[in-house]
Amino acid sequence: TITTDGVIFGCKMYTMNECILNQLFGLPAPHFSYVKNIDPGLPLFLFNYNNRGLHGIYEAASSGKMNINPHGWMLDGSGRTKYPTQVQKRLCLHCKPLMKTLFKRIIQDNYYND
Repeated sequence: TITTDGVIFGCKMYTMNECILNQLFGLPAPHFSYVKNIDPGLPLFLFNYNNRGLHGIYEAASSGKMNINPHGWMLDGSGRTKYPTQVQKRLCLHCKPLMKTLFKRIIQDNYYND
């Protein structure tokens, strides 16, 4: 069972639109160890590394799986994704992005840990 109250996925400006439009969040394969424990309904957030904003609130629309879209985040749609650990999502509540300076202290213990 998952022991957290939500999962934060990361993106950059050039991948954020695809995350939103395709209703899919993804991470590199080593993150499957905890993403596989995501069940539908779990709160999800999207952290944009470029503008340092935490976006949401989303919720999992599927369980965490490998390669829901094996070609996601590829500019020309060919080749295999660098982010095969994936979960489908849906928007719960559209909020103004929360800047990292406001929440870093809250997640600090998990910030640099797997």
